Amino acid sequence: MPFDRSKPISANGVTVVFDAEWGCWRQEPMPRPAEIDRLYLEEYFQNVESDYVEVQDAGQSYLEIVYEDKLRNFNEFLPDNCVRSILDIGCADGRMLEWFQDRNWLVQGIEPSPLAENARIRGTGIPVINEPFERSANSLACSQYSVVHLKGVLEHVHDPNKLLRVCAELTADDGIFCLHQGLDLSDTQKAAIDAEQLPLWILTPEHITYWTDDMCAHGLEKAGFQIVMKEADFPIDWFLLMGVNYVETPELGYQAQQMREAFERNLIDTGNNDYRIKLLRTLAANGFGRTINYYCRKVH
Repeated sequence: MPFDRSKPISANGVTVVFDAEWGCWRQEPMPRPAEIDRLYLEEYFQNVESDYVEVQDAGQSYLEIVYEDKLRNFNEFLPDNCVRSILDIGCADGRMLEWFQDRNWLVQGIEPSPLAENARIRGTGIPVINEPFERSANSLACSQYSVVHLKGVLEHVHDPNKLLRVCAELTADDGIFCLHQGLDLSDTQKAAIDAEQLPLWILTPEHITYWTDDMCAHGLEKAGFQIVMKEADFPIDWFLLMGVNYVETPELGYQAQQMREAFERNLIDTGNNDYRIKLLRTLAANGFGRTINYYCRKVH
């Protein structure tokens, strides 16, 4: 049974409620915008920055699969003759932008945390605006981009619906907006909680809102987007239902990630990538996936 949206959910001293106007679960009470700015500018990555980079470096081979999937899907929907440009909002240390830049894309990143400095330290030449998105729009080199990419940001901002509307403004008329969104308080997580393999997934203070597949679809429609394709990642939270409790024992998370990568890599290396893509798209079409990529066009 899914979570009952008519009732509040509480864990770790935080309460979340389903807000019909917002179209998602949100903290109650909401933190003030100044508190959110302080969290990301001063605290969020300060203690985990080195761990983040280490984890990303260790998983670089899997990220190559993710980037190849995104490039294939962008090119599927973009006109052949359009200049390839990408704005990555929440670009972290810029490694995805670096990958696209190496393939002759024009790139631009926005990242409010200190991770933005890593892109400069690595000498990639990637332009990254190191401030909150709300204050960075005027600093962008372009008024619109052929691709606008938003990964793991929606749950962190004070007004996610406004952010989606601004993303629509920044997406070229013949371009693609890609929302890469983690699904929280999902049916899979509810099943894992029922099986006592997962505590109630309320992350405080960093997650302000929580999104399921249908909530993402509704938010995108309200912002003026039409979803043209969905593609999931392998649902790593299924491992919880197999008794691999990587939340309780973090070391198991690395093993689960290795198994997920081996599953996908074996399909790719044996000439069965079409099967892998069909599987990931079928999962997404039914709302399954720890994260889902929503590829969208603007509605004119």
